[in-house]
Amino acid sequence: MKTTAESTQSGAKGNTLSKRQRLFLPVFLEVKTVSRACEVFGIDRKTFYVWMKQPAFVDELERLQAEQIGAAIAALKMNTTTAAEKLVGLLQSKDESIQLRACTGLLDFYLKAIEAAEIEKRLSEIEKNYQQAQ
Repeated sequence: MKTTAESTQSGAKGNTLSKRQRLFLPVFLEVKTVSRACEVFGIDRKTFYVWMKQPAFVDELERLQAEQIGAAIAALKMNTTTAAEKLVGLLQSKDESIQLRACTGLLDFYLKAIEAAEIEKRLSEIEKNYQQAQ
């Protein structure tokens, strides 16, 4: 049975989440699309869009998305050394096309790291100057 948008409006008023909203959010984060999440959870898409007008729902969705991104970044950080070592190892491959891709990958990553460090340095300088000007 699908819940209509009208009956959902009597749920969370924007300050707190209903039990259904709390149960829906992990489903939405897992399947990634509104249509599929609503189908799996058994609600109408209109219900989702009504919920999206409620600050508490949006805040919780954004919090959970940030948590997901944080977990993904942590996993990437934990495996960066392994990935770099693998790329360096591929430089010794007998296949020149693999060597070329490894070289390109290493150089690309190196240049991006330099660029990120330069941006960080410049941003820090801007923030320092801004604070001194106040």
